[in-house]
Amino acid sequence: WRLLGGARKEVKVYTTCGMNFLSRDELGQVTRDMVKSGLNRLKMVVASGAENIDKNPKAIETILAEDVARVRVMREAAGPEASVSIDANESLDEYQARHFAREIAGYNIGFFEEPLRANDIHRLADFRREAPMPIAAGQNEGQLSRWRDLVENNAVDLLQMNVCIGGGFTAGLKVAALAQAFGVPIANAGAYSSFNMHLHAGVANGGL
Repeated sequence: WRLLGGARKEVKVYTTCGMNFLSRDELGQVTRDMVKSGLNRLKMVVASGAENIDKNPKAIETILAEDVARVRVMREAAGPEASVSIDANESLDEYQARHFAREIAGYNIGFFEEPLRANDIHRLADFRREAPMPIAAGQNEGQLSRWRDLVENNAVDLLQMNVCIGGGFTAGLKVAALAQAFGVPIANAGAYSSFNMHLHAGVANGGL
């Protein structure tokens, strides 16, 4: 972090704790435990299995209806002061994502991470214009041109560079500079947080 710029000695964090294998009751308890321990920026997984619906016995409507209920559980357990974000891991098409976003619009979502399959940039830009929450993407992107296209097409509110996936610290610095030039914040999207915290502590526009 010092070699990357030494911007700050501490980095704010968020915690992915809303895993799909938790029951609703377990999800509520985990959320309360997180908040009680002082972690008040939380994220949960949604649309699990939607990316491979042909092999999933559950219909997409069933999956998303359950996730609407789970988002409500997490929001109520977290309380109004906590931030609750969601991650679909590129599992949905635009129609499904729009429907789901409307259903959870009242739960004050911090950001909706990678809602659309393959991070389709043009559809992501269309979706963002009408989505009732900020849109984030980038965890699995590896080409600098993709980051350029995401910001030039106004496809995201938050760029989520991962230095272990996207080309290392050198690429991370380039993406951070690109984000700063366009006024788009950056954050880690999860995975390899012990590496990514150095980027966010190093650069002036570092995020979560």
